[in-house]
Amino acid sequence: MRTAIYVGVAGFFGSIARYAVSGAVSRVDESFPWGTFAVNITGSFALGFLVAAFADRYVVHPDIRVAVTVGFLGSRRFRQSSTARGLPPTNTGPQRPFLSFL
Repeated sequence: MRTAIYVGVAGFFGSIARYAVSGAVSRVDESFPWGTFAVNITGSFALGFLVAAFADRYVVHPDIRVAVTVGFLGSRRFRQSSTARGLPPTNTGPQRPFLSFL
């Protein structure tokens, strides 16, 4: 239960960080979702770096490791809003609405 609380709190801050970074970068040029692009690229790089560092170099408590990787960075990268912002929906009917998020 403690791990879930850590992930939830870290996810809260990760979502706020995503909103702040995406908003700041999107103000520069609104012709392309640069904010989403910046968040996803930096989040992917940070996630790969931290997972490798936690596996090879640094001993981190498992609750903290999960909170940082799944909670904070996962919530920063989770919503692929470039699909929602830049591309039209791909679903053709009510039978498969989940396909519009792929």
